[in-house]
Amino acid sequence: MNTRLEAKEGSDLYVEASPWVCDLLHNKELECLESFSKKDPILSVIGPGEKALPYSYCYVDRKIGKSNRERIKRIVKNGSIIFADYRLESLAIVEETLERAGFFDRGFFVPQRDLSKKIDFGNLESSSIYFMLQDLRNPITFPRESLDMIDMTLSGHHAYTTISEARRIFRELYKSLRPEGFLHLGEGKIDMNYPEEKMIKKALEFERSGDKVVIIDNRENDKKTYILPPKGLNELRRIYLTPEELQKQKKLEFDSEGNVFFENQKLKNNLIDPKEDYYFISSIDNFYQRIKRLIHPVEELKPMFYEMIDKEQCQSGQGLSEHYLSPEKICELLRDQGYLDVDCFDHINRDIYYPFVNITARKE
Repeated sequence: MNTRLEAKEGSDLYVEASPWVCDLLHNKELECLESFSKKDPILSVIGPGEKALPYSYCYVDRKIGKSNRERIKRIVKNGSIIFADYRLESLAIVEETLERAGFFDRGFFVPQRDLSKKIDFGNLESSSIYFMLQDLRNPITFPRESLDMIDMTLSGHHAYTTISEARRIFRELYKSLRPEGFLHLGEGKIDMNYPEEKMIKKALEFERSGDKVVIIDNRENDKKTYILPPKGLNELRRIYLTPEELQKQKKLEFDSEGNVFFENQKLKNNLIDPKEDYYFISSIDNFYQRIKRLIHPVEELKPMFYEMIDKEQCQSGQGLSEHYLSPEKICELLRDQGYLDVDCFDHINRDIYYPFVNITARKE
């Protein structure tokens, strides 16, 4: 049995960079889960990443170390884990990674591999690992009060593009938790919600001129439709229209390349303007520079990692791809949905500014 991940065999850049970039975030993540004391809990890991870190392997001396199966077994005991992702291929790699790490050896977990079979949450097998297709951009399919713990680390900001979508996700997760259930989030220490404010601003310009518009947010190629909020609110309101109803509306669309269209006519200005939105772009640049500094000591990783980060930084600066909400806003949304003991752990005891935070909350 090979319980150590080979650095160059089937791994990717994220795996090799994680011990440098995500060490504090991931260690606190597992500490938070260890603090949950319920016997044999049901844990769902939403958006685990293809290598399921930090579940699959631990970090030793800034490298991927041995299997983390003993630590995870102590957290779950005879309970079950449900790895949920929106891509079938990602779940297949998660399964392969866990098998390589010895999670399915005798005395640890039993894999439940049949994705065609609907999970019976009322009769989960003990000490089992399930794999489930779940796209947070659509209504969450976990049954009401079916989970004891939910972990969503560095994945939520890919699912929501607006505050109202984040609110929906947190509300549905709350319903999925059992009484006294526990939620952990890993998030970036930055606010990338400014593009939503810009969409509102552009829509207001048309409505002041007499054109009532429906906003189509197609930045993630999913064509969500919104209308402007009531006066005094600064978040878009989601609406659902049939194709026939939508055809009758004047449409202001924002696409996946940062372009803006009114009635299918491309406007001169993009969603984010380098001059007008300098402060937003500057905050994006600072956030990604902090991430780069974490990998700075590793000369062999720097060129490829910097290239990956530069691409993400460029997309984020256009209001695309990454949609982090500020930790303060996330905590506010959680409290609004009824979560208790909402807490944000900021890693300040470090010689450089750490760009990620851990957020925890529980259900009454």
